[in-house]
Amino acid sequence: MTTTANDTHHDGLHGAAEVTRPTRFVRFARHYLLMIVAMYAGMLILDPAYVAVATHAGYADPWTELPVLSALVMAGNMTVPMVLLMLRHHQGFRAILEMALSMFAPTLAATALHLLGALPADQVLTVGHLAMFPAMFLVMLRRYRHYAA
Repeated sequence: MTTTANDTHHDGLHGAAEVTRPTRFVRFARHYLLMIVAMYAGMLILDPAYVAVATHAGYADPWTELPVLSALVMAGNMTVPMVLLMLRHHQGFRAILEMALSMFAPTLAATALHLLGALPADQVLTVGHLAMFPAMFLVMLRRYRHYAA
């Protein structure tokens, strides 16, 4: 069977309707918000486990006594549910790795600043945590078509 330009054009229109720019933006924003919800779910579920382990190890308040370790644990606690959500949505390995790195990079940068003496230990968690949001947004923005599909 041969197809003409008209047949090909018709088949292309016969499939899914073209996604409009506002719809793409809504999908992108929804994905970003879902990732934030996953981050906070991880904190709410996994942070108490960290505190329990640290308390058992003899630290009354690990957030103040182990600020750098706590910041890294927090990054992990927020990353785990995001990765699980992305796996559930059949995201590719590269997208998952980029998103995980966007969660750890700010905390690692804040830790480096602390080790260089430019940031007090008690600020590592705050700086790392707050910088996660724009880092994640920039990773998503770089692949806008992927996250807006």
